[in-house]
Amino acid sequence: MNYEYLSLTLIFTLMLAYALTRIKINPIVAYLLGGVIGTSFLSINFNSSYFSILTFLALNLLSFEIGAGFNVSNIGSLMRKSITIALVELTLITTFSYLAGIYILHFSPFVSTFLVLASLDTSTSILYKLFEKKNIDDKDVLIAVASIEDVEVFFLYSFFVALNGSFRLLTVISVLIEIIVASILIYGIAKFFVNRFVENIIRIDDQGLTVLIPVTLVFVFEFVSTSVGIPTTLSMILAGIAFSSISSSNKVFKLSSPIRDLALIFFFLSVGGYLKISISLIEFFVIGLLVLVIKYFSFSVASWVTGSPFKRAFGNGFYMIAISEFGIIVSIDAISEGLDLYPIYYLSVTVVIISSIIVSIIDININKIENLISYIYSKSYTLRLVDSAFLWVNRNAIKSLSPIARSNLFKSFILVVGYLILPIFLFSKLNSFISTLIDPILGPSLIDIFMSSVDLIFALVIFVAFSFQISKIYYTFYNTIILSLMKTKAKWLRDFWKLVLSPVYIGQRFYLLITGAIFWTLDLGSSLLSNGFAISLAPFLLLVGLASIVYFSTVKVPYKIDSSIINKPPSKRKVVKITIYSIKKSRKRVTNEQIRTKFANKIEDVVPKL
Repeated sequence: MNYEYLSLTLIFTLMLAYALTRIKINPIVAYLLGGVIGTSFLSINFNSSYFSILTFLALNLLSFEIGAGFNVSNIGSLMRKSITIALVELTLITTFSYLAGIYILHFSPFVSTFLVLASLDTSTSILYKLFEKKNIDDKDVLIAVASIEDVEVFFLYSFFVALNGSFRLLTVISVLIEIIVASILIYGIAKFFVNRFVENIIRIDDQGLTVLIPVTLVFVFEFVSTSVGIPTTLSMILAGIAFSSISSSNKVFKLSSPIRDLALIFFFLSVGGYLKISISLIEFFVIGLLVLVIKYFSFSVASWVTGSPFKRAFGNGFYMIAISEFGIIVSIDAISEGLDLYPIYYLSVTVVIISSIIVSIIDININKIENLISYIYSKSYTLRLVDSAFLWVNRNAIKSLSPIARSNLFKSFILVVGYLILPIFLFSKLNSFISTLIDPILGPSLIDIFMSSVDLIFALVIFVAFSFQISKIYYTFYNTIILSLMKTKAKWLRDFWKLVLSPVYIGQRFYLLITGAIFWTLDLGSSLLSNGFAISLAPFLLLVGLASIVYFSTVKVPYKIDSSIINKPPSKRKVVKITIYSIKKSRKRVTNEQIRTKFANKIEDVVPKL
């Protein structure tokens, strides 16, 4: 070890970190650049055995603290809104980042999943620093969402690493079962055995013993996670969640934070050592800007559609583009597991540097940016109208949904996202399977025809299921909004939603056509049209798609409410008609023999009178 060069590197890093901190730029940028300078110009090896123990502690102490920080009781009443925003944002980022990785950057499906992780997480530490002297209305919501993103990234990372690049159905199911069982086991060990032992140590009130607790737990759960076969970071998150129930947990983390910070500094120095100065960094810079754009619009739209006013949602979105260093952490950890993720690593480092600088500049000029958003908002009547309609839906209509309806709506939403992304994983594996087994039998002349036909059959099956879930979501919102509009006196609101939703059959077919077009274009276009023969099937594909839309909009749909009642209360005759229709439907749903006998007799008496 050349201590002279190491001293020069640390002095340079210290001075640069001080300068960046003075202008409100994340000092992580200085640590990364210090690693680049030390490795490229002074030949320091930050990945030697001297620093490996610090890197190990940095990753796992950070994971442990993330788990302890994710305490539901700390989020309180913000939990529902924060989770909703985080899930909608996760859906948007997963869709756009994954598709950008596949079609624009030409990454493999497995590498594209890690692009999602690199694009998802906001730096909680940067948010805390930005909000120290600011009075922001949604400050607690933003920090809660960032904390949820931390947990999402590490859980998804553990799942993807366990898959090891294989997306076969049996592999996915087996890995899920293994992770769930192992997670329950580790959480149980941490909750019921380790916590009791740790509580006794904390009572002694010795600072040295208290600092040693998290360091010891890192090595203990490294052994446990190796034994059960899941990543150590996931074990530490679960241990942290269990550890958060101890009353003195904050004291432990406060005393041990200097060790974590020291380990993280050398971790980022070693990360910078991987980064080589070359012309390709310009390419990663451009891709990094694309990642930030996806992150900004995903969070802003997620916040807007879940009840935040337009100006606040798109203003807060600028704070959330401060991408966390966890993308670097998970990519480096995955590389150490033997996965080839160097493109994601280079991109993560670039994005962290770019986002830290951009957020610092935005923070200084945030008033000008908010004034620009307000100006755009004030000049657009359509934007104001849509914003008011969204606010009304979230504050009135959505709140009237029953817990069962909320649950069903959430399930349909998850299924829609799954059906949208499933073909991307499915068709590459399906085509390679066909090429391996069927090509020797059919020969090259028929393999394209057979492959296109199989792709088409699977695509239609998925599209039918996709269309049904879209119909369920549409009619759930339709019925809820119509019932809520009956109680409002605002004519503009009734006219707006009547224009958006009515007439019901045309509205449903319109939204199915739009979502169906997105489905075919994004997910199946490259898979089906990569074979020339598939183009000849396009008319048949369009015909089947339209037929499924008509079928689901007229037959297989939930019960509807006539849109004519938006502008006026229903007449007595209309009420009687709806009542008779409901009674007849209720009669058909009766399945128990005893209930059918008693209830049917009453219906026979009531219906003629009505």
